[in-house]
Amino acid sequence: MAYYDFDHNSYDFEKPYGVRKFLTLILGEGPIMSEGSLHKFQRKHLLPAFQVKNIRELYPVFWSKALGLVQGISQEITETSTVEKHNEACVEFNDWATRVTLDVIGMAAMGRDFGALRNPDDPLVRDYNELLEPTIGKGLYFAANIFGPQDLIQKLPIRYSRIIAETTGNLRNFCLEVIQEKRQAVREGKTADGMDILSILVRSNDFSDEDLVDQLLTFLAAGHETTSSALTWAIYLLAIHPEWQAQLRQEIHAAIPSPRDPYSPQPDHTIIDSLPLLNATTQETLRLYPTVPLSVRTSTRPTSISLPNSSTALSVPLGTRMLISPLAINRSTELWGPKADEWSPERWLQEGQWNTGGAVFVGGGGGWVGVGDGE
Repeated sequence: MAYYDFDHNSYDFEKPYGVRKFLTLILGEGPIMSEGSLHKFQRKHLLPAFQVKNIRELYPVFWSKALGLVQGISQEITETSTVEKHNEACVEFNDWATRVTLDVIGMAAMGRDFGALRNPDDPLVRDYNELLEPTIGKGLYFAANIFGPQDLIQKLPIRYSRIIAETTGNLRNFCLEVIQEKRQAVREGKTADGMDILSILVRSNDFSDEDLVDQLLTFLAAGHETTSSALTWAIYLLAIHPEWQAQLRQEIHAAIPSPRDPYSPQPDHTIIDSLPLLNATTQETLRLYPTVPLSVRTSTRPTSISLPNSSTALSVPLGTRMLISPLAINRSTELWGPKADEWSPERWLQEGQWNTGGAVFVGGGGGWVGVGDGE
């Protein structure tokens, strides 16, 4: 299968130079944009920070921010609902999702609470909104840089060039400031037990300050944006499938005490991880709406790709550009049956081949898998 080849020979295919050069401005040269030996080095030295035990240490952060999200939305509904329709209002959830995931990734990546849930006008929130909020003009500008004469475009007096230069400069300066503060805290023995990713990386002494800036840019931009997108899709899908929403609410209420009860304990990670419908909902949402729906790769050497149900292979010359679509793979009727386009968490609750973490192709494989998937 083609996926098998990519999974085991992923370093035979790299992101095209133009894609890497432009996106590195925004994401830094972290594990998403790096290639070859640099990517292998980063994966090797980043994986310890993503061990399951370290991630579970951050569950209290996730829980606290989830409560803050619920409280913020409840307050907005109260403030905007009318007398005739008490506790009813239209909420722009994507904005809330972006803010809560930025808060979570800030705490998880660098131990810094950005307070985005409380303050949507925070400079960091504004910078990321300016940089990543999708618009037609911004989409055309990104496409022109990736597929066109990037050096020439960057020199033209285009508004988006100035925005990217200013916001990425602000973000790099912010990350460097946090790194220097963290190094000072480590020297003074103040972060011996810090489980945020930056504390672990600083204590490892494997990365320079400039390298760490690239890692933080990757975690902040890619980490919060992909998660907020997945969360937004999940809420939307539950909203248009009230029958699944009701079942999921019932499962959660039965297993987790109400957060309104001040004496209820925070749920243990084993409880959250063991909720079958919650996990099925997550898997099914990522199947239909993978975080990276389409990616481009260029072969770095002559190679071949096995064809399904055939003993022959497709020859791939050096420099061949290939489009890889997790969106198409995850909606293939050959793989998922005639109802591949339908959102149905039930498929993950049935006995069979889909009851595995590897059934969904979210956007990587082999060396491309995010370091957080390494465990």
